[in-house]
Amino acid sequence: PADLEPVTLPDDGACDVRRTARLETEGVRPEAPACRVTEHLDAQGCVAVRVRTTVEGLVTRTMTEVPGEGFWVPQPPSFVDTTPHPGVELRRVDAEGREVEWRQDFEAPARSDNRRVQTWSAAGELTRREMWWGDAHSLERWVFDDEGREVRMEHSSDGTLHVVETAYDGEGQMVLRRALRDGVEVGTTSWTYDHAGRVVSQVEESDGRVERVNHVYDLEGRELERWWRRDEIGGASIVEHHTFEHRADGSHVEVVEQDRGDDGVIELRVRVIRDAEGREPLFERDDDADGQVDTRRVQQWDEAGRMVLWENTRDGVVTLRRTWTFDGDEQIEQTSFPAPAQDDRRTWRETRAVDGDTETLRTFIDDAPETVTVRRLNVEGEVVDETVDTDADGVVDQRTTQRFDSEGRLVERAVDGDGDGAVDARLQQVVDASGELAYSASDDDGDGTPERWTRTVRDASGRVVFEASFPAFEGAAFRAVTDYACD
Repeated sequence: PADLEPVTLPDDGACDVRRTARLETEGVRPEAPACRVTEHLDAQGCVAVRVRTTVEGLVTRTMTEVPGEGFWVPQPPSFVDTTPHPGVELRRVDAEGREVEWRQDFEAPARSDNRRVQTWSAAGELTRREMWWGDAHSLERWVFDDEGREVRMEHSSDGTLHVVETAYDGEGQMVLRRALRDGVEVGTTSWTYDHAGRVVSQVEESDGRVERVNHVYDLEGRELERWWRRDEIGGASIVEHHTFEHRADGSHVEVVEQDRGDDGVIELRVRVIRDAEGREPLFERDDDADGQVDTRRVQQWDEAGRMVLWENTRDGVVTLRRTWTFDGDEQIEQTSFPAPAQDDRRTWRETRAVDGDTETLRTFIDDAPETVTVRRLNVEGEVVDETVDTDADGVVDQRTTQRFDSEGRLVERAVDGDGDGAVDARLQQVVDASGELAYSASDDDGDGTPERWTRTVRDASGRVVFEASFPAFEGAAFRAVTDYACD
């Protein structure tokens, strides 16, 4: 375009890629950012120089990027900013593809509103991260030992330095972690292990609170007991005792008893059964440890691992119940109590029946018909026609039809939202010879004019040479043309 200044690149026989992007309103470019990006590629096809020329009103900015350790990679949205504040968002990566710098520049070329700089060690460890976000600034640093374990982390922001130091024993197990704020210790966590490397005790101290956890294992390494204790400032304490009963089928029962005053009186009891797969068929909670279950959750699965029952009760009264019924691989019924979106105690049920290429879904509220949905499928199992009778009176209230191409890709979807036979909304899609989406248009009100559309053109090599979409920003259309000069 004439309003974009020319780009001059070295003439060494390598090829260029030029891309021009703009926002348009009714075919006329408004006072919004337009941008041309030219990439100068070396003989190996790598980016040697990237020049960005951006027009913001009457101001033209040019940014030249030369790769060093890595190169600048535009972040989406590429080449044109669709926010109310024109600018660029760039990311620099190293030879391994790791981010070393990211920035957002919204105003003067020399000022970055937001920036993040990262440093990596030869072993691939992140060792430093510095961030500027407006007027805020933070710095993080990590130190690792010869085994690659983190031994120190520093975080500085708002004039405060937070440090976490970690120590390991000769087996490489974490034994101590200290937290400091401006050089003053504010918390510690320590661990001890048995001969098999299992944690047998953990002590955490912070802000006047101490938490202790102790574990007991059987000869097979399974946990038998767990003691947990928390002591607060002022003497308030909570003690929990966990016991585990392991069964021959791989399941186990866990019982938790909680003493909230460290006075020897149990105030809460929980019993959980977990099967060999880690699922919880039963959860029971006795809120006052009087021997009566206050809350219960029951779950069941079939042999294929599919859930067939979920039931919650409170004081013996069912508060939630859902069931699923299968016939082979097909789900034929599901129920829910209370009914979804219902404020009463009614039961919702849905049945599914298949007859050839037709699938019928019926919903009921307390066995009274509620809705009927009929779907017709093609040989690939895709829905080509769907009707919905929203009040089960035998009259179709909504219809959706879909067309697919020979590869099973959606070509058109038409929606009749009120059952009057007229199309109220339509989606159309065109796929190019390579199988990529070339055109998509959405007519949201059925007047024949798309309210939303996208267009993509590729050359014989599959490279994008033209892109357009509407709306992109405040009613404007976005268009981009890419020219591969190396051809």
